[in-house]
Amino acid sequence: MSSLRDFGRRRHYLTFRNKSFAVAFLVAMSSFSHQPRASDTSDRLVALGLVQLKAGQFIAATKYFNGAVQLDSQDPRALFYLGVALNRIGQHGAALESFQRMWALKVTNRQLGLEAGWAAIAQGRTALAISLLEPFVKENPENAKAREFLGRAYIGDGRLDDAERELKRASELDAALKPTVLYYLGNIAALRKDVTGVASALTDIIQETPDSRTGNVLRDTLRRAATAPRAEQKRWFAALALSIGENSNVVGLPDGAILPGDVTSKSSRFRSWTHNF
Repeated sequence: MSSLRDFGRRRHYLTFRNKSFAVAFLVAMSSFSHQPRASDTSDRLVALGLVQLKAGQFIAATKYFNGAVQLDSQDPRALFYLGVALNRIGQHGAALESFQRMWALKVTNRQLGLEAGWAAIAQGRTALAISLLEPFVKENPENAKAREFLGRAYIGDGRLDDAERELKRASELDAALKPTVLYYLGNIAALRKDVTGVASALTDIIQETPDSRTGNVLRDTLRRAATAPRAEQKRWFAALALSIGENSNVVGLPDGAILPGDVTSKSSRFRSWTHNF
């Protein structure tokens, strides 16, 4: 049986039957391959969902895309964008399922490996995430967010040197990712039992990115950890463990929710995933 690693092998383009939506979705459609038939009503719901997705109204977008899937389960755009929206409201398992259903139609999107890789990381499916993200990074070496995700997946696989390389490269490509990168470098140091490295990474977050969400969370975590009767060096490990347990969504999305570039190409709070598509 084939797997999600077969994403991206086909190169025929998908179009709307309802021509009134063709202009609005020209860029989005150009990312897909193969061409199942979508109903006009499904087209309309996808159109409405994309408006909501672009506006950052992810729950509303999910409802439209889910409605489109209910009307036409063979519409790959609806399945893809449903997964995109689900990723952004933290429903990564459902997102991955939606991407798998799209793949079963033998349809792909140039961003599918990245989106599905994110969902796989969140579900703890490290090997799957690596199999999706490695080829994506190879084809998109300047994509900082993809490298960050790949670095995080390598941590889960125990490949700490590879993880450190990818995370540092992500930070070089996009300074906005620095809080998250420093956080996961702290994770790597902890796994290496490097107390100094943990302290250095976490201190850098607070000192170099004090207004980041990760920095704010970390300061709060450290305050709580400081009240426990632990030795100073253990305080850093306690802070890291608390952050991992309670704030994975914060450190995973340091700059807010992010959209694929075929939805919006304008620089905004979604910049992490809009510059490289």
